[in-house]
Amino acid sequence: MNRNVLVSVLSIGILALPGLASADWHTFWAQFEKDRQRNQAWPLPFNQADQHSVRSIFGSMVKKGWEQQTVFQAFHFDENTHQLNALGEKKLRWILQNVPRDRAALFVQKGLHPSVTEARLEHLENAANRLAADGLLLQAGTSETRPILMSGRNAEAQSNGSPALSSSNSSTLGASTQSSR
Repeated sequence: MNRNVLVSVLSIGILALPGLASADWHTFWAQFEKDRQRNQAWPLPFNQADQHSVRSIFGSMVKKGWEQQTVFQAFHFDENTHQLNALGEKKLRWILQNVPRDRAALFVQKGLHPSVTEARLEHLENAANRLAADGLLLQAGTSETRPILMSGRNAEAQSNGSPALSSSNSSTLGASTQSSR
């Protein structure tokens, strides 16, 4: 009798499985077809996203590069009055004459005290608006950027693949005053 009960239960279980299996079977083939179509079209749907991810970094690199070129540092200002010195005015004229208008943003490197930075910003904006042609009003902002300063000899050595220079030579303005003569 136990044997008959066991055979009956197994028979009912086996007969019930095709209903469950057919639902999974159709899902399997639908997913299989979807995957097959994706594999056939493979690079095209992803090309645009890949290109965007590769090219998106260039915008921020260009922005930071222009910021480095247009940042005014402490040596561009008089220590006492915080007005532009001759070097600062020369740089300002270069920016106004050579930098494209959409990139003509002025930046002041943050000073040790906020009051120094604010005074430099004000003097820079006044000088820029005085010298600007076509009534162009320029505003200055603060920057954390530390432009790379090195002598031509050190830059040439690095571009030729020479070993890295000591930090005392390449990171200071004083490196440009060293002479091999």
